[in-house]
Amino acid sequence: MTFPEYFKTKTPEELIDLRKTPYSCAYGREGKTFYEVLTETPERLDMFNKAMMQQEASLPTLGMFPFTSLKEQVEAEPERAFVVDIGGGRGQSLLLIQKETSNGFGTGTKMILQDRPPVLDTIPQEMIPGIEKMPYDFYTPQPVKSKL
Repeated sequence: MTFPEYFKTKTPEELIDLRKTPYSCAYGREGKTFYEVLTETPERLDMFNKAMMQQEASLPTLGMFPFTSLKEQVEAEPERAFVVDIGGGRGQSLLLIQKETSNGFGTGTKMILQDRPPVLDTIPQEMIPGIEKMPYDFYTPQPVKSKL
């Protein structure tokens, strides 16, 4: 099915339905979300993870926010999560932040990697030392809470 055919066959409501995406239709899996279709095939998930890692290499993670400026706040509240990376894939952004901040300012601060279980299951803990893996679907309420 081509994009024009897809758009002609869908109502406006269906165009925003997470279970009727062009991706799921292309794989004959309408009724499943993008991530459900993606994780059905280990090879497809591996290719997606590799593409995301490659994209990360060209994104300015450290230039987007001055993480080092949070040193005093992080040290004052070590029990509070320093960074929660939602849909963080293989933890590449957190690893960069960890390096930039001398392993979370050397205090063992909480850095949390949230993603779907099939993604987290592919990451050995030794590849992301000091980072907590937390299964999470970003279509649900955020479980990590903190007062600002």
